[in-house]
Amino acid sequence: MTAPPPPPPPPSQILSLSMNPRSIPPPTQQDVDEAVNLAIGAGVKGVALTYTWSTLEPMPNNIDLSQLQGALTYFNARNLQIYLGIQVINTVKREVPSDLNNVAFDSPQMATRFHALLDRVLPMLGSNAKYVSIGNEVDGYLAATNQWSTYRTFFEDAVAYIHGKRPETLVGVTSTFIGAKSGNLANVQALNTKSDVVIFTYYPLHGDFQVDAPNAPTTDFPLMLSWTGGKPLILQEVGYPSDAVTGSSPDLEAQFVTAAFTSWRAGGTRIPFFNYFIEHDFDPATCIALGQYYGIPNDPAFIGYLCSLGLRADDDAVKPAWDAFVTGAASH
Repeated sequence: MTAPPPPPPPPSQILSLSMNPRSIPPPTQQDVDEAVNLAIGAGVKGVALTYTWSTLEPMPNNIDLSQLQGALTYFNARNLQIYLGIQVINTVKREVPSDLNNVAFDSPQMATRFHALLDRVLPMLGSNAKYVSIGNEVDGYLAATNQWSTYRTFFEDAVAYIHGKRPETLVGVTSTFIGAKSGNLANVQALNTKSDVVIFTYYPLHGDFQVDAPNAPTTDFPLMLSWTGGKPLILQEVGYPSDAVTGSSPDLEAQFVTAAFTSWRAGGTRIPFFNYFIEHDFDPATCIALGQYYGIPNDPAFIGYLCSLGLRADDDAVKPAWDAFVTGAASH
């Protein structure tokens, strides 16, 4: 009897998509399933799951992993590669349990509590979970508060702890492309000394939330690769708005998607995970809430940027960017 052929090796580049459902009218579970099935049908093979530490530990020493467990069960059943982000920092603020708000990042208390969280989270991660990020877009907060050194101590301790418990996990910390490009590169690189992978979010914008040209990835992706010291580059989020208030349009968004796919392919195995953000536009109420969270509640360009990142509209109308995404996924 002839033995069955071995399974094919996993693809060297995983395409991921932040698979949110349309929001108008309010979505049902069926809408969630349809958004995921649509993405998988287009060729998506990965998912980025992100949670603040304060969500995973909503009260001191009271860890609640029900949301995470539900998501892991759901996406493992679909055999998607999983990237997990634990947001100790989320762009503009600390997201730690309330009793740790004023505790230094390099305090033994902070490390002990994070170890306790990891002791619960890591055993839940199956073979599909490959990456863990400790902190989201940390450069903005660390630059504003000058806490690079203390956070590096915390992060390097977390890397060592995860490696000890789950050696196959690739650990990193997420920074912004814009922050690294505009003055924080040396600090970002120092923070990544012990990381397995270098992780960025990529939205090519100016400080006033006006877009760069849609072909920006053709130069920006090689630039990011030049920053990693030979480590793999993980793109946690790649996105581009379509709202005219940002200087963009639906057609420019589609051109960006095409350029991003072309640039990702050119990076080859050096960019093993690429997550596009996001499947559907956020609804206006969500964008207003996000504007308040980020401390920019009244900037029309910021709200327009947040509310037009989708490949499809908030009511599921197809934007040109969706067709470009499907084409890019097929060619990839």
